Order: sequence, then C-alpha cells, then structure tokens
Amino acid sequence: MSRGGGSDPCAHSLPAHPDPRELGGRRGWDLETYRRAVELRKQGLTLVRIGEALGVPPSTLSRWFRGGRPHEARYAFSPGPEKRSALAYILGILDSDGWISYDRANGCYYFGVDTSTDEPMLIERVSKVVKHLLGKEGWKLTIDNKAGRRLRYIISSKGLYECLAKLRDNEDEKRSIVESSLYSKRMYLLGLFDGDGSVQKKGKYIRLAITDRKKLQYVIKLLRDIGFRGISESKIGVQRQAGRQITIRGKPYSSRKDIYYILLPTSEFVRRVGLTVKMMKVSRKG
Repeated sequence: MSRGGGSDPCAHSLPAHPDPRELGGRRGWDLETYRRAVELRKQGLTLVRIGEALGVPPSTLSRWFRGGRPHEARYAFSPGPEKRSALAYILGILDSDGWISYDRANGCYYFGVDTSTDEPMLIERVSKVVKHLLGKEGWKLTIDNKAGRRLRYIISSKGLYECLAKLRDNEDEKRSIVESSLYSKRMYLLGLFDGDGSVQKKGKYIRLAITDRKKLQYVIKLLRDIGFRGISESKIGVQRQAGRQITIRGKPYSSRKDIYYILLPTSEFVRRVGLTVKMMKVSRKG
C-alpha cells in the first residue's frame, strides 16, 4: 500500500538506470531531481506526494517513470574537463558570428551561426562540436531555417543554453574555460577564426578583423601562449574607421565602429592552431 493515498498510475517497475534523456518538461529538470524522484517512488510515495516534495508536476513524473522521451525534453548539461575544449570552440564562434536565443512561442533553445548554406564544412564542424557537448542527447540536434544566412541549431539542452549565456556575459568565467588547457586555447582561436577569419593573398595569410580592440589584444595573448612567434599588439592595424561608407552585397552602409585586424602567416597558424574551414575551402579550390 503506498503512502499518501490516491491511485497509482505508474504501478509498473521503475527504470533501473536513470537516463538524462528521460528528463522532460519546459523547466529543464536535472538528473539529481530525477534520482530523488526515483528514490521517493521506491519508498512508496505517490506521484502527488513526490510532486509536492520536489516541485515537479505529477504528469512529468509519470512520463519519467515510463521512460518516455517527449518532444519538448530538456537535458541537463555539465561541462566536465573532457568537454571544455569543445565548449571553448563554441565560445569562439559566439565571439564572432555566433548567437544564442530562446523562442518562448515553441519552447526551443537555439545556437545560431550567421553564415550561408554554401558553407557545408562550417555547418558540419559546428554540428559535430555541439553533438559532442550534448553527448548521448546529440541525436536531438537539428538545423532550422536552412534557406537564410542565419543557421539555427535547435539544441535540446536548456543547461547548455544557460551555460553559454552565462559564459557569454561573464568574461572571467569564459576565460577560465578558454585558458583551462593549451588545447582549449587552440579550440577557442579556431572557433573565432572560423567565424571571423578570412584567407588573404592566395592562402598565404589569414586575417582576423573585429571591432573590439581589447578582444584582439586577448587573441594576441592566446597566440603567444600557444607558441606563436613574432606577434604583438604593434601588429594590430586599422581596416576601416568609424563613419566611412562601405558597400555590402550591393547595399551602402556607414561603418559605426573602427575595425581592427591582424594578419598571420597561414603556415604557422595551421601548425599552432589548425585548419580553419575557410583554409580548407581555399585548398580544395586550389
């Protein structure tokens, strides 16, 4: 006889091994809440009593105990040491052409990249990194809005979304991830150059152009940390000054900020950091 009274809509046996893929609900319940719910269930409490104790709706508990995987599932995310390099790459993308958002209308979390559908190598690389971060839940990753220049990756982890939002807004915590290892520094730089880097002079050089001079100074620090030679703040140039008229895809614009850049030898960048997607694209054309 279960304690607390009431009918027992989940009288069958509980899942032997709690799986984060079974967590559901728009609030993004974590794995620890799931485990506590299982323990209370084993003690004989009804779904109503468990819900009162943990603040989880009985309908959600019922779905957990049945091992269901609803479409709106949100998964827990814990960036352990083995995922910091992948996380550093995504942070590099966010510091260039990447963005994150939450769509309240359909309850979807998005990680996006401002690029076009003619960049299959970038799409493939970003997809692999995000799937690695999501682990077993990577099967849930889908790409939306393929027709435009803003590719939206639908991520099923509210935890990953919140982690990226927190790191994006906290420079100290972001740097602790980026600088956690030599490889994570390389991965951050690879993500940044995948987003904002461009190949110059028939592939001999790679250039990074951004409006934030302090960020460019930080990039130079990371390049020196991983052994890049002959790079210093004196190498920063001004590509375009604020107020100058420019044309992008046939439309006139006025530059709002100064744009700063650095130019690096491709050969050393490949040796120290790796191949950017733009480098691979140029090499295939050649």
